[in-house]
Amino acid sequence: MASRRKHDQERRMVKNFREKVKRRKERIIKSFHEFGLLSGAKMYLLIQDGNGGMTEYRNTADQKFPPTYTQLRRLFPTAQLLTPKSFGAKTEVNPELNLSN
Repeated sequence: MASRRKHDQERRMVKNFREKVKRRKERIIKSFHEFGLLSGAKMYLLIQDGNGGMTEYRNTADQKFPPTYTQLRRLFPTAQLLTPKSFGAKTEVNPELNLSN
């Protein structure tokens, strides 16, 4: 009985974690959208989750936006490239984080 209870508790923890991640992603996309409206900037966001699922957001119908990485570096050589280290993070995305359980 105790192992069943522990298993149920673990399942709830995983479910709660997934819901938290889902809500955070929704908030990020909403904030991204609002910033685009406020600033008038063209914006593109691509999120690949730990299971390989992709979410794409673009606030423009311009099919040539965003430019490829090569085009970006050629057209905007001074564009600021931010990475996790830009924010003091020691590592990038944890490759072991997988929520497929």
